[in-house]
Formats: sequence, C-alpha cells, structure tokens
Amino acid sequence: MASVSVLPLSERVMAGLHREALALAAQSDAYFAGDGTSERRDLPARARLLLAGEALKAGTRLMQVLAWAAPRSAASAPRQEEPAIRPLSDAPQSDLAAFGALPARARDLILAGIDLHQRAGRIAYGTPAASPSGGPKGIFSLERVR
Repeated sequence: MASVSVLPLSERVMAGLHREALALAAQSDAYFAGDGTSERRDLPARARLLLAGEALKAGTRLMQVLAWAAPRSAASAPRQEEPAIRPLSDAPQSDLAAFGALPARARDLILAGIDLHQRAGRIAYGTPAASPSGGPKGIFSLERVR
C-alpha cells in the first residue's frame, strides 16, 4: 500500500488561505477592471468615488493576506534564501454603512476580502472567531458561562 504525504494542518491552512486570496484577487480584478465598469458608469459621482476607494482598500487587504500567507504556505515555491516573514498588516478600515450605495457584486467582493483578512488575522494572532449573538451558551460554546 502506498503511503500518502499529508501536509501539517498549519501548512494546509496557509495554502488554503493563499489559494483563496489568489482566487478572490482574480475575481476582484476581473470585476473592477472589466465587468464592473458599466455598473460604475451608472453610479452617482459620490458612489463612484466610494467604489474607487473601496476597490483600492480591497486590493490592499488581499495583497496583505497574500504577502503574509505565501511564505508560510508549503504551496509557495521553495527559495534559495529564507524570506523575511512579516506579521499580517492591519487592514484599511471601511465604512460598512456606506456600502448600500455600491453595486451588489462590488459589495460582495469587498466583504469577502474583509472576511478573508479577518480570518487571516485570527490565525495570525490566535484570536477566536466572534460567536454569533443569541447563539447557544454553555457546553457547546467556547465562551465561558458566568
């Protein structure tokens, strides 16, 4: 029977985050540089400006995750020298209340990038995910019952 090589969990997680960030970056680029241009033209000037700023922030978040996850991922190509491993940078802040003015596809891509960066941050800094409000407490919860 052949043995199967399995990556350690941390390398699989990093490789998964790296792949997800690459895929989301490609989807975002396709939308913001291509498909979304017609939607952008139909927006009022204020919403176009908001969209332009949020598109830049979205790209920044994705590049931060990619730069953070790549050297930690077994999927990245081996290098001659060990790269300097940097901490995950803080994400640019967005005003989520203003997102109603954005096209749905743009909003979805931006929110997906925010979610990805937050998940990477939880891994980078060892913080648990926020528990859903109103969810069950006690034996099935990670929260401590007082």
